[in-house]
Amino acid sequence: MTGRMGKIRNIFLVWLVWPFLTLGIYHLVWWYKINREARDLNAGIDVSPGISVVAITIGALIIVPPFVSIYRTGERIGRMQLAAGMPVSCNGVIGLIASFIFGLHTLYYQYELNKIWVALGGAPEGTPIQLPGTAAPGVAPSLDEVDVGGWRVVDDMFAEVESQAFHPQAEPVSCPVKLEEPVRPPSRRS
Repeated sequence: MTGRMGKIRNIFLVWLVWPFLTLGIYHLVWWYKINREARDLNAGIDVSPGISVVAITIGALIIVPPFVSIYRTGERIGRMQLAAGMPVSCNGVIGLIASFIFGLHTLYYQYELNKIWVALGGAPEGTPIQLPGTAAPGVAPSLDEVDVGGWRVVDDMFAEVESQAFHPQAEPVSCPVKLEEPVRPPSRRS
């Protein structure tokens, strides 16, 4: 699977200096670019960078969209790490919590992105690269399924929230979290 290289940025300039000097406009440009880099790295990561920016700007009037965008961007970065053949170290929940502490999600997300770009060789931005990940072509590795103590938990809640937010005519899902009990051999009684 191939993708395009993103840009290694100084985390402190991205977090504090450029947004301060540009009165916050740099943050919007940066948000667009990192979401575009997610889409460019792995075509299986479905994101519209423009909608992500609208969610953190105009969406703030509704209160919820910026937080959903911050969370989902963290999860996208985790998917990017999987596609790059790295262990997932970026977490949308940590990014969401960090956003309440001086906007530290910016610093956290750029740090995680820089790790991806360094692991992929640090080529110039936009350079086509071969991804070492094992996902099938055109399919993003899923962070939505985990094995917890022998139970497989499938969480598609945010996918449905996004679907209904942009497609109100979509049918709602009856249960966003499914538990599938593992098949166990019958126990022998003495």
